Amino acid sequence: MVSECERNVFLLKGIPAGLENVNFEELLDEIIESYKNGEVNPEKEIQEQIAILMAKKGRLKTEETLSQDEMAMIVNKLFICKTPNYTPSGKTVISIISNEELEKRFR
Repeated sequence: MVSECERNVFLLKGIPAGLENVNFEELLDEIIESYKNGEVNPEKEIQEQIAILMAKKGRLKTEETLSQDEMAMIVNKLFICKTPNYTPSGKTVISIISNEELEKRFR
């Protein structure tokens, strides 16, 4: 959790699980740059926007691989989400199609 303890001085109070390998100095710099570039809107829910930036920073790198159990855990957590079909920025992650639609596509 990040909080402003005095004007222009911020305090990092904790690290969310799963982000242990994230460079938080770099992350905070990115959050500040995102704010300066207008990507973070102070009129909207700031905590949600910071969470989105943290999720992007904490994602797997291309060269990283997961075990079957880790992959299953991620998929299970995905379907617990309120909107599992989309990324925080609105890009489609998965599409659920009916058997009828599947048959139409492969006829």
